[in-house]
Amino acid sequence: MKQCGECGFPVRFASLFEWRGDGTILMKQRGGALLQIALLDADELQGLFDSLSETIGFSVDHILVEAQRRVGKAIYANRPIPFLKLVPHSRMTRPQWAIKTAIDVLGRDIRAIGFGVVHVDSYRAGDHLALHVDNACLAPRLAGSFLGAAELVEGVPMTVEYRMDGDRLAIDIRRSEENDRAEERLYLDEVAPARASQDYERCDACGAPVKIARMIDWDSERGSIEDRATGHRDVMFAVQSLNSLQRELEAEIGPRIRNVLYDTQVRLSLKAPVAPIADDGSFWDDYLLGLALRGMGYPDSFESGEGTVTIEISNAYNQTLYAARIAAALEARTGKSSNIVWHKRDADSAAYSISEAQ
Repeated sequence: MKQCGECGFPVRFASLFEWRGDGTILMKQRGGALLQIALLDADELQGLFDSLSETIGFSVDHILVEAQRRVGKAIYANRPIPFLKLVPHSRMTRPQWAIKTAIDVLGRDIRAIGFGVVHVDSYRAGDHLALHVDNACLAPRLAGSFLGAAELVEGVPMTVEYRMDGDRLAIDIRRSEENDRAEERLYLDEVAPARASQDYERCDACGAPVKIARMIDWDSERGSIEDRATGHRDVMFAVQSLNSLQRELEAEIGPRIRNVLYDTQVRLSLKAPVAPIADDGSFWDDYLLGLALRGMGYPDSFESGEGTVTIEISNAYNQTLYAARIAAALEARTGKSSNIVWHKRDADSAAYSISEAQ
């Protein structure tokens, strides 16, 4: 993966993503739906999904597949592969080598955002696509992305089966006669306009924030991203996919799922390393900037006192999960559990106070 000669940032990253000054990351599109992206810990995400499944009594994987199917369609609607929709379904007009070439376009993106290395195993026009991903993670996300891309190319409903064997993911996508999906609930949120702007130190050559280039390493051979501070694997994850998951669970279970998400993320974040406490009061500045550089958002207002913080925020990647990260950071600093009081709790804006539990 070619890197910027000045800051070392992967050139493909710079071409795919835009770090906005409001603490969000956009995937650059030429028309079509905008996608908001966050750089997240892969193990932490998997832990969130596994814990949710255990708590509610059923797997959330099928919801993730369906949500990511919509994301996959949005990503590739304006990339080089949709022209195949105009090519008739036959072995002559759609030979396997041509499809492998098209999948290479997807594979480069998958590798660039940290999900592994893609290989095509077999393809029959209008019938099936079989592939595998080495060094894969978050299998439902990958399966859904390829399902969406396949439906976009084939122009017909498709279904997917997948299985993990170690770190190798096998995906089998086949034509389906059914088209029964929760389209209304699993829509993609519109990306909100930036409301705040902070000045990142940016590379003069590629425009990427310099601190991001220093925070993470890319392994282009294995298709992975590593956080230099923790040694953990990171991935670029579509924010709209997370929000679709929450909406679907709220529709099935009710609004109490928000508290399940909140408590789960607090527990997971407490296991993650937190920057050392600084005597000059810069802890929160550094912590909030770190979340912003990862595309999680940045508060419209933030106040901290003795064992308490108050936040208003309109651009969080997910309001519930962002608040939980703040609570975990406060608990790590004070060594005490915390309580949250929500003053406003909408999908696109929130206000709350978090303080030490009495």
